[in-house]
Order: sequence, then C-alpha cells, then structure tokens
Amino acid sequence: MNNRYIKIPAIYNKLKTAEESGYPLYLSAPVGYGKTSALRYYCRKKSVLWLSGEGGRLPELPSPGRINEQIVVIDDITWITDENSRNYINELIERGDKLVLMSGRARLPEWLKASCIRHRFILADKKDLELDAAQTEKLLDTFQVKLLQEQITEINRNTKGHALSTLMVAYQMQNKDSYSEVVREAARLDVFHYYDKAFYEKWPSDMKRLLMAVANFDSFNVEFAEFVAEIEQAVKLFHTAMAIGDFLIKHEDGTYEMLPMLRLYLLWKQSLEENRDLQKGVLARAGLYYEKRDRIEEGLFYYDKIEDRESVSRLLIWNAEKHPGSGHYFETRNYYFKMPKEQLEKSPVLMSGISMLYSIMMQPENSEYWYDKLKYFEKNVAADHEEKREARRRLIYLDIALPHRGSHSLVDIMKNVAVSLLDRKITMPEFSVTSNLPSIMNGGLDFCEWSKSDRELARVMKKPIELILGKWGAGLVNIALAESLFEKGEKDVYEIMTLLNSGYTKADTGGKIEMCFVATAVLCRIHICRNQLKVARMQLTEFNEKAKNEAADRLLPNITAMEIWFDLLEGNIKEAKEWLETKAPNELREFFIMNRYQYIMKVRTYLVLERYEEAATLIERLSVYFKKYQRTYMDMENDVLKAILQYRMQLGDWKETLTQVLPRIEEYHFLNLVAKEGAAIRPLLQEMELLPVEESFENELIDMTQRMAVHYPNYLKVQKTLTEELTDAEKQILQLYCKGVEPKKVCELCRFTYNTLKFHNRNLYRKLGVGNRQEAERMAKELGI
Repeated sequence: MNNRYIKIPAIYNKLKTAEESGYPLYLSAPVGYGKTSALRYYCRKKSVLWLSGEGGRLPELPSPGRINEQIVVIDDITWITDENSRNYINELIERGDKLVLMSGRARLPEWLKASCIRHRFILADKKDLELDAAQTEKLLDTFQVKLLQEQITEINRNTKGHALSTLMVAYQMQNKDSYSEVVREAARLDVFHYYDKAFYEKWPSDMKRLLMAVANFDSFNVEFAEFVAEIEQAVKLFHTAMAIGDFLIKHEDGTYEMLPMLRLYLLWKQSLEENRDLQKGVLARAGLYYEKRDRIEEGLFYYDKIEDRESVSRLLIWNAEKHPGSGHYFETRNYYFKMPKEQLEKSPVLMSGISMLYSIMMQPENSEYWYDKLKYFEKNVAADHEEKREARRRLIYLDIALPHRGSHSLVDIMKNVAVSLLDRKITMPEFSVTSNLPSIMNGGLDFCEWSKSDRELARVMKKPIELILGKWGAGLVNIALAESLFEKGEKDVYEIMTLLNSGYTKADTGGKIEMCFVATAVLCRIHICRNQLKVARMQLTEFNEKAKNEAADRLLPNITAMEIWFDLLEGNIKEAKEWLETKAPNELREFFIMNRYQYIMKVRTYLVLERYEEAATLIERLSVYFKKYQRTYMDMENDVLKAILQYRMQLGDWKETLTQVLPRIEEYHFLNLVAKEGAAIRPLLQEMELLPVEESFENELIDMTQRMAVHYPNYLKVQKTLTEELTDAEKQILQLYCKGVEPKKVCELCRFTYNTLKFHNRNLYRKLGVGNRQEAERMAKELGI
C-alpha cells in the first residue's frame, strides 16, 4: 500500500507525539487496516531498524547498545511466542534510549503490560487508521477513479474505513463509471483471498476447525464451541486467536463473539463446495446440543436450517407430549404448521399437539378438526396396534385439557376417564391443572362452577383426580378447596392455611412445583388481606429462589407479575412501570392466552399510569377471549377493572358495568375478587346508590373492600407530578405548612412580609393545582414533597 498511501492525521499525530515524548507506541488493528503502511510512511525519511515477529520470533537480536538507528520498529509483534524475543523487546523498552514503535493484530499482549504501565505507552487502534470519505476519495484518485460524492460516501460506508477493502474497490473500479453491487462483491472476494495468505494458512488445523465451526453463530460459550466443533481445549485456542489477531471478543458472561469481517470471511469459506458438509455437520450438532438441553426452539431452528425433517419431527413429537404449561406450543407453531398434513395424520401425538396448539391460539374450529382426525385414527387403527393405545390416551387427555371446551361437563368426563384408566390400564400423558398460573380454580381451565359445591366435590373427586393426574395432582384437592374458600371470604383462616400447607407438602414431596406455586400464592393473598405485605413478599421471594433452583423457569414471569401486584399495593409505580416497559408480554405484537395473568396485571399498571386507551384496548381483547373460552373468574375480574377504568375516564357506563358483573360475582360468592381492588374500587361502591346484590353479600363486600383500602391506600393511586418546578422559597413555605407552622411564624422564619407570603402562596397554589393551604398540604404528601 505504501506507493499509494494516504496520510491519516490521527495515527500520524500519535506517532509524532511518541517521537517527541520518547514514549513507546503500540498500534493494534485487524488485518488490512494499514498498520505497516502507516509506520513505513511516518518513518520514510528516518533512521529505522525494522524487525518482524511474523515467524514467531525476531530473526535477529542485535545488541541494544550497538543499534545506531534512533527508531526501532517491531511489526507483527502478536505472532511472537519465543521467550528470548519477548525479553529482548522488554529490554529495549527498559533502556529508553530508542523510540520503540510496535504493531500487531491484537490488543496489547500480556507480556508487554508491565512495560506499558511503567513506560506510559501511547496506544493506537483501528479507529486511528480508518479512512474517512475525504481520504477514501484521495485513495480512489490515485487509481484515476473519479466518482460522484454520494458514491464515495457509499464506498466509505460499506468498507467502514477499512483500507484494504477500499484498496480492492479501487482496483475493481478501474475503467468503470460507477460503483455497483458487482464491484462491491468482487472487492469483497479480493479481500477474502488476501485473508487466505495473510492469516488463514498460518493457523494450526485445530484453530481452523474451531473458528470455522463457531462462525455460524452470533455468540457462543466454550462448552457449545467444543460440542459443535468436536474439539477439546477451546479455551486455549480462543486465547490464541485473541492473542495473535484479536479475532474474538469475550464478554463478561463468558460468551464470545467473532469480529464481523472475520465471520463473513469464514462463512464464505464454508460456502465453498469442499466445506459445505462441514457446515451442515456443525449445524446438526448445534441442533443436538440444544435438544439435549431441552431448548427446543433453538434445536428446531438449526435442524430446520439443514432440512433435517426427521429431527424436526422428533422434537415436535417430544414437545407435543408435554402440556401447554411446560411445552413450547406457541413458540414452535410455525414448525407444526410447516409439517405436511400426511405426516401429521400418521402420529397420534402430533395430532394431539396441533389440536392443543390451535386451541391455545384461539382457533377452536381447527382444534376440533384435528381432534376428529385423531378420533378417526383411533377408530380405524388395528386393535392390537400400539398406536391405538396412544391415540386413546391422547383423546382422553384432550377431552379434559382443551382450553376452549371449558369445565362444565368435566366432572362426568373425569369420572368416566378414571374408570377407563382402571379397566384398560392406560396412563395419562403429562398434565397440568395450573398452566403455571398462581391459581387452580383459574388455571388451565376455569373451575368457578366447581366452587359452588367445593367441599362436596373435594370429597367425591379426590380419588378420580389422583388417579388421572398422578404426581401432577399431588396436593391439588386441598389447595383447590383452600383457594375456593378464600375467594368466598371464609372466616376460618386456620382451616384454609392448614389445607394450603398440607397441599404444599404433598406437592413438594411427591408432586410438582406448579402446585406449590398456587399454595404459596394463596398464602400470600391471605397475608395481604391481614395487612402483612412484608410477610407475603418474603414468602414469594423465597419461592422465587426455589423455582430458580429447580429450573422451573416457566413460573418466573407469573411470579414477577405477582411481585408487581405487591408493588402496586404499596404505590410503588416505578417498579411496575419498569416491568411494563421491559418484561411484560406485548399483547399488540402477539396475543397469547397463556399470558393472561400477566395481561391482567398490565391492565392494573396501565390504570395507575393513566394510560387509559391502552388499558381499554387490552380489556376488550381479554373480554373476547374470556367469554369465548368460558373463563368466568377472569371475565368478572376484567369487568371490575373495566368499571374502574370507565370511572376514571368519567364515563357513565361504569355503573352499568358494575350492575352487570356484581350479581355474577355474588352467584359464586367471590368476595375477594372485588375486595382485592381495595382503594381502587371503593369510590365506585360508595357512589352506587344501590348495589344489585343481597344485603348480606353487600355488607360483607363493603367491609372487606374497606379493610383492603385502609391497609393499602396507595393501591392503583395515580401519582401527581408537577408541570412547573417549585422555587426554593415555595418549597420552604410548603414544608413549613406541612409541619403545621402558622403564616405569621412562616413570615418570621423566611424573613418575608405578609404580602410577600401571599404572593408566594398564589404561585404555590397555582403550581399545585389547589385552592387553599389544606389542599396544598394534601397534594404535597401525594407528590412526596
């Protein structure tokens, strides 16, 4: 590059500073940025000893005292592994009688760091070597390439100031009138061929194999890299790659990322005919890596990428054997939909899975279509065929679990299923009653109707449930009964807590953590009703740790949503707002019914943030789902929140909404469904001339709601903010008023005349939006002043 070298002020000035100060300079940049050219240009008229470490050692080690040149340049320093050469360079630096200029393809080597600190190295990197648009134009001009300014800017943007890439464009642009994609691609290939000689052919074979493998991935850790490359000691090879060429970036979490230019080059190498099988094998092992770790989405992605249909089918069948709470139905829906219909019809598990998938996607007609297909399959397959037994158990499972069918006839279905299981010795597939929600009564299905006869059903259904659900039902009956009694405002709290603790123990020792979550959540709600929010928070925090320790990741989003409810009870809007913006599911991007608990919490958060239009939109979407799928509890809960929204928006419809929903709530005697909204629902109940419920229910409801409002007065309370900042004098006056200081004393303390105080009062009241001192004191508390 030297004959056509374009002076770059940034690196030139750093070299000049090094020469004037005598401090050593270390220049690091990847291949092709013009490190050597920059040094040669600067030193072109100076007395220089030029050494290179390209061969792993310096070719000569002249005695430092006998070097006549004033500047010693050591190029390709990162290739040096020879200890004598390293010691020699450090000795040159220590003597300090020569200007030492060093360059390499990686950041400062470990063996130079002590000298760097002692001798105050000047450090330069690729940013000091990058060409800007003007320098790009000058380089093109040396090749007699004349272009419009917009094309020069485009070349500079595409090459990112990389000197070698720009040079290759200049070669390709000779005798051409305009910059095009053809030129860009040809220049890119020229750069890649340069890389072959510059570093790839110098790499040891195991490094080639490792880096070629990991180039297929945006990021990777050591375990993953060793698995997909089928190689050991990846850490050592990564360290070498970073030492000789700065080819990788290591992040704090232990993952690595490959530099974009190198990654593009290695992917191009893999696209060549002789390397295609290598790439396919790497992607297949990536799929297997994720399959072994139950990370089905990543596994499917890589199997699908190499068109490994057998592995895709295997993973989809494995996923379909799980219930919606633990499976990845929604996330993998596109893979199910891509499967040929003929292939689906051959597998009872896949037909069951896609029937469930359509149900949770709110497409019950398609769900029933595949249910019928499965039923036809079961009817026509040979009696002694194993697939008949599988089809039968899948039909039984869907009869109980399909969300769109509701729970109205579930008692009879479960009794019949229990008999079938005893007679035919069929085992049930994996089943969850909670769908990872903090509720059984409002979990996988809505069991409000069961609550009307909860004690009787707990006695009658205990054995069928245990038989059908197995370990998934351990503790279920006790916890479900406790939840039902709590919702109805049962006064015997001791009985409820006894049921919950016994159910928790059964689930914890012989069942599933999902059931433990429900027990914990109901216990927390009991503590909250008793004004023991700190106890509830402590219990949920401990359970959160338990869920993490047991890798129950699917519970975590709903645990977090419940924690947000605790924050809202306290009036901690900051945490709720952060959750809404960073963690809460986005219903506008995709509405997924398994996120219903989080959606309800979003409605509450929208209310407290006065984002009423968004609250209204989500409420209406939820209403469609809740009614269509017979989700009675959440439908009523949604209507209560809708009434609060209408009240805050000053819409007269709120009374009509409450008038319609309260009798439904009374039908189930779900006092806590309303009472938990405490301070948010209390003004509505107070303004209703007559509640459309029986007097006894009304009295209980108002009493429980009043207690929650007193315990948590800031729940869903909109926090006021000042639109205009208070002056220091206004703040001082307001603070004194809040302490009960009389106006005369305020004047003395602030050294005001009474007229001055009146002037400040007018401005203070205007900014607070109030009319007198009492209102100002109240507003000060609301604003946290």
